[in-house]
Amino acid sequence: MFCCVLGPLEIEIDGALVDLGGPISRRFAAALLLADGSAVSDSMLAEIVWGASPAADVNGGLRILASRLRSLLGPAGRGLLRRVESGYRLSVAVESTDHGRFGGLVGEGVRLLDNRDAQKAARAFESALMLWRGQPWVELSDALVAEGARARLIELHEVALEELQAARLELGEIAAAVAALSEAVIERPYRERRWALLALGLYRAGQQAHALAELRRVRQLLAEELGIEPGPALREIERRILSQDPTLLGADTAVVPVPEPDSTRPRQPIGIRPWSSLVGRAAELLRLDELVSGRRLVTMVGPAGVGKTRLALEHAAAREVV
Repeated sequence: MFCCVLGPLEIEIDGALVDLGGPISRRFAAALLLADGSAVSDSMLAEIVWGASPAADVNGGLRILASRLRSLLGPAGRGLLRRVESGYRLSVAVESTDHGRFGGLVGEGVRLLDNRDAQKAARAFESALMLWRGQPWVELSDALVAEGARARLIELHEVALEELQAARLELGEIAAAVAALSEAVIERPYRERRWALLALGLYRAGQQAHALAELRRVRQLLAEELGIEPGPALREIERRILSQDPTLLGADTAVVPVPEPDSTRPRQPIGIRPWSSLVGRAAELLRLDELVSGRRLVTMVGPAGVGKTRLALEHAAAREVV
């Protein structure tokens, strides 16, 4: 028997799905599975199954529901549902439930990632996420008894999504990880782990300015929406990016030191002539030439992408500035 609660309730017997019937029968089975092998009292079952409108004969109704579930479980599984003094108990092994396997896989992935085995960690997270079909314990709707278990599973799901991208970054799958994280920060903008990973991915992709812009964006978001400052992890990644910490590039990245220039040899000019010709900027070049001729320092300002760098290169190349 295999029981699935990560999404609509499903029970498989020998690989075949069991028809659990209507919502009352499904809530009864879900309530028993929620207890993870512990007994559920008659009063708790009645509250979960019928809510504010309990059956006229609660005990009789529960006996009927238990009898139907035993029939569905068949000869091999009917003994798993037992009547105890305080209620009913459904004895299902953790490995026979999707939420049990899910939690185990996420925990294994985190352990493997901590041990720097990113390949196996990514496989564990991917296997966990394949089990996720939707809202856990959906049959129990807003029952308070399910809130804790549901919140724990949802948090594990968020962790799996984030740490899968962390593993991909370690494996060098930068573009895929950045794309996934760009969507993830939109879906859950207050989860700082996602922003830190996004900034790291952008930095490893050679986009330091973009990485710092994303960190400024989350800082503003947290300040305006929650009135708080970024946590230590975000502050630390920002500091390391600003200082261009070589360890941010990953453990397998070889950092080649830049050799010191040989002072005994004359320095050769560096060719900076752009490959393509500049069209339609003669007036700007003339104005720039006038300004540079009369001043020690000239700064060009303007929106990104308007051509400031190209104009400066064209001016320098025309005058053989090195």
